Amino acid sequence: MRVGNLFKEFLIFRKATTINAEGRQVVEFKKLDETIYCVLADASEKEITRWQKLEHPISHTLVQYGVKPVLLEGDKLVLEDRSFYIVGRNELSALGMFTLYYAEERFETDG
Repeated sequence: MRVGNLFKEFLIFRKATTINAEGRQVVEFKKLDETIYCVLADASEKEITRWQKLEHPISHTLVQYGVKPVLLEGDKLVLEDRSFYIVGRNELSALGMFTLYYAEERFETDG
């Protein structure tokens, strides 16, 4: 473990598509009542290249320990003023003990 690589608490926002008054699809993120604790790390060059080939850029990986996976592709995680969009996941042990999430950090502005 490195300094700063401890578990961090993320707010979870689930992606929802609705139809507005003009008949167009609108993507919204609804905040869930639960949070998730993960270790946040920069993605390796190998992981970044692999996901670029799949046309899904990533910048970070998140590791969740001890519980079954709760995040879905398209979910948004918020840590203070940072936003991470889940691109994929890998349930490493297949027993719900470790889950690796691949995410892209996006810098959003209000307005």
